[in-house]
Amino acid sequence: NCFCGVPVTYFTSWTRNNPGRGFETCRWSRNGNVADGCNYFRWVDKPQTDWQKEVINDLITERDQLLRERAVLKDKVKYLTIERSNVLLDVDKYRGLDVGEDGARVGARSVLNMFRLNRMSFCVVVSLIVVLMKVFS
Repeated sequence: NCFCGVPVTYFTSWTRNNPGRGFETCRWSRNGNVADGCNYFRWVDKPQTDWQKEVINDLITERDQLLRERAVLKDKVKYLTIERSNVLLDVDKYRGLDVGEDGARVGARSVLNMFRLNRMSFCVVVSLIVVLMKVFS
């Protein structure tokens, strides 16, 4: 408990002087402002050596750089996905396929439906011929 009598809150410092070092402080203090609570503060972890600080800070810098690069790559993927869709629509238009407002291939769909109808008609005609042959034989 802190000097206010309430349980303390655990935090991790990410300053350049104490990267990753744990500490506890009064639950009522905000951002280290002791005016909002009592002035209780205690480091939980031992102080780091200079080389530990340097390694942790370098890793943090590298992580931040990788996160920025990842954001740029995500934006590129979004852009390329849109470009790909536009190119596919252009190809469909070039092939003479009607493209609906939603980008669906209307022409391709109607051609497939027509083919299915022709196949079904063919099956019906063949069935009728077989039935007629049985009736008249």
